[in-house]
Amino acid sequence: MNRYRSYILFFLLLIQGFTSIARADGPSADIRERYPFAVTFVREDRVDSLIRYADTDLVPIIFKRDKTDLLLPNALLDSVVDVCNRIFRDSDIHPAYVWIGGSASPEGPYDHNVWLGKTRAKRLYDYLMAHATVPDSLIRIDNLCEDWNTPLRLLAEADFPHKAEVLQIYRTESDNAVRKKKIMAIDKGVTWEYLIDNQFRPARNARMVIVCTYPRVVEPVAPAQPVAITGQKPAPMEPVLRLVPQAEALRYNFIAVKTNLAALGLLVANLGVEFSFADHFSLDLPVYYSPYDITDTFRVRILGTQPEVRYWFNSIRPGDGHFVGVNGTVAGFDISFPGNSRRFQDPEHALWGAGISYGYALNFGAEKRWGLEFNLGVGYFNYKYDTFANRDNGPLLKTSGTVHQWGITRVGINLTYKWWRTKKQRATRHIKY
Repeated sequence: MNRYRSYILFFLLLIQGFTSIARADGPSADIRERYPFAVTFVREDRVDSLIRYADTDLVPIIFKRDKTDLLLPNALLDSVVDVCNRIFRDSDIHPAYVWIGGSASPEGPYDHNVWLGKTRAKRLYDYLMAHATVPDSLIRIDNLCEDWNTPLRLLAEADFPHKAEVLQIYRTESDNAVRKKKIMAIDKGVTWEYLIDNQFRPARNARMVIVCTYPRVVEPVAPAQPVAITGQKPAPMEPVLRLVPQAEALRYNFIAVKTNLAALGLLVANLGVEFSFADHFSLDLPVYYSPYDITDTFRVRILGTQPEVRYWFNSIRPGDGHFVGVNGTVAGFDISFPGNSRRFQDPEHALWGAGISYGYALNFGAEKRWGLEFNLGVGYFNYKYDTFANRDNGPLLKTSGTVHQWGITRVGINLTYKWWRTKKQRATRHIKY
């Protein structure tokens, strides 16, 4: 009997100690009441250790099966936007980052589910960027790929044929591909179709949480008085060490081919290649080549290029949205127009120049491969030219000196096709709970 009384007293003292710390280490009750939804609070020295969030803090935005479009209007999204706008104006709160994850339910090919996960996360990211006051630098996005864990609670609570067998496979088979095959083999796929229609829906989501910090303040706790314990002494409580695989970071690279429709309107053939080489940067390499006469008096003969280094404001997906660029120009030319009595040609002295530009890229289609890109640049040109009479074998009329010209140097209305690639960054962290 004395031994049990000692155990009870030991745990009461332990609970008292934890309670004293909890009162001093955490957000105030007022702050927690103001933000009970979509916000989680962590100690500032553990902000990067938070990988799994409490269910009450996570906000799941559900998608239709195999779809990536947000269902609008959506009251839940409106509530998330309201919380974001309030919390980033609240001087009492210290936002660390906004975490967004995207996932797919287990049916379907794995590669397609990876694409669904990253695209759903991107849709929620785009919506927050368009409607909420959230700095882009504070966004973290994870591709959660196939989500087997979210439907597990529904499976445990539901009543359906072969439930025990499904749960046994769920909990004992760690290889998702093998797990899928085993469940699909039950009663020739009838149970699998039931799960797709009734239990997997919550896994088709993009989820988010606003992670905020609070300072570590620990009030001193009076040491407990020694307690005489008879019998075997309880083992000391040690922190649990778990291995938690971190989800794939969602970052995109791209390679694109393109043609400038504005140049095509002048019957100048052109083709360009662009590729990203960092989170914000890409290199655009267009080539213009038009070796032919359109008519006897109308020609736009050009051989040139305008390489440009671009900075994309979208750090998650360079190649989408707004950008600014620094470019150079090198070109040879032989130009004349109907109704003009003169033809202008470079005297083996190529035109060269430099400038800056601004543009916007809009991608569309199921995988955002096709796109339109609008670009306008200004800067400096340096060139010389000879003037000829605009007729066959027209004589040389004059030779210009060096021309220095400031003005519009680049106009682009590009039709593009992109290949997207994700940069996979996986790590396993040791987290103490």
